[in-house]
Order: sequence, then structure tokens, then C-alpha cells
Amino acid sequence: EIRLSLVGSEMCIRDRLRLQGFPDDFKIVVSYGHIKHQTGNSVAVPVIAAVAKQMISTLKKYEESTIL
Repeated sequence: EIRLSLVGSEMCIRDRLRLQGFPDDFKIVVSYGHIKHQTGNSVAVPVIAAVAKQMISTLKKYEESTIL
């Protein structure tokens, strides 16, 4: 379960990292501005994994249908 915390009108850094798939114990070793920029310009690993899984499944089905 993801719970979002807002700081002003923005999500807090920890929540940004959670949405990207990072564990809660991930150590932040860069400045606030840098991590904010990195999380804003990245794609969540769980999303990429789900897309890749779907692509593989679709390609396998296509391959099986063209082998006839």
C-alpha cells in the first residue's frame, strides 16, 4: 500500500522514491533538488517490468500463431 504525503503541493521525496519502486530503507545520498530531479525524470522499475512481461507474452502468442 502506498500512502502519499504532501509537502505544500508536492509529494515528499520518500513517496517519490516509493512510486519508483525503491524500498523504504533506500539511502538518499544526494541533495533534495537532485533526488527531486531524478525521480521526476525516471520511469518506475515496476512499470517497466509489467510492460516487459506483457510484451513477452504477446510476442510468444504471436510467434505461436505464425508457426502454423
